[in-house]
Amino acid sequence: GYLADIPARLKEHTPALQNTDVLINYGRELFWSGPVQGVVELTERERCKDEWWNEVVDELRRGQLSESNWQYLHGMPVEGCTLSVEEKESRKRVITDPNDERLQLDRFREAPVIVSNNDARYQINKGRARSHCHANKMPLYWSAAIDTASAAALQAENCDKEAKVRWLQYHDRDTGDLCGMLPLSIGMRVALTDHIDRSPEKLLLRGRTGTVHSWIWDEHAQQPKVVYVKFDNSDNWALDGTPAPGIYPVYPVKREWYLDA
Repeated sequence: GYLADIPARLKEHTPALQNTDVLINYGRELFWSGPVQGVVELTERERCKDEWWNEVVDELRRGQLSESNWQYLHGMPVEGCTLSVEEKESRKRVITDPNDERLQLDRFREAPVIVSNNDARYQINKGRARSHCHANKMPLYWSAAIDTASAAALQAENCDKEAKVRWLQYHDRDTGDLCGMLPLSIGMRVALTDHIDRSPEKLLLRGRTGTVHSWIWDEHAQQPKVVYVKFDNSDNWALDGTPAPGIYPVYPVKREWYLDA
């Protein structure tokens, strides 16, 4: 139960404890009867001063986007519109053409992609790695996972060379959250998927972003020994032997994953 929800006795027109777990309601009583002395409703907008965009956000929040604003967002004709051409064009926020010039702006080319679930993430990352290399005329390298079948896996199914090649194509959600084929390129933007250093001065935690700086990769090896990442907003610390502040080594990791569900 959500701790900050209102206790049953404070809800109007709701019989006390109706359809509410006793322990959950007790926790809410502890929360609302002591630490919380009241609720302040903020009415003045500080984040955005664009009245039209605030109107759109309010409609989206209620699930009631108006027909006219839907048309503005998609760059369609709006009946009765008296806006200038420039102002109307500025309201077109939805990308409808892969050749839209806005996609070439740095803030979009380097921006994180938000997806509804993780299924698309793996393929999007590969596609954006290729785009980065093409745009910057840099070579793209592939770090291949090295899978070793356990005794149980060997008894369960065929784990020959063809199977291992097939495993490299699995989604990372099916292989212990590790990529079978990880694209790498110097200068490529990356983000941590796990914590690697919790020290207060570094705080290299999941989601922290950076840029691939360099690596140590033996010739003919399937993967690098280490990848050096230059993390954003990290000019306040430097490791011994590194050429600039904020550079940190990321090493290959080993995890177990399972062939069945």
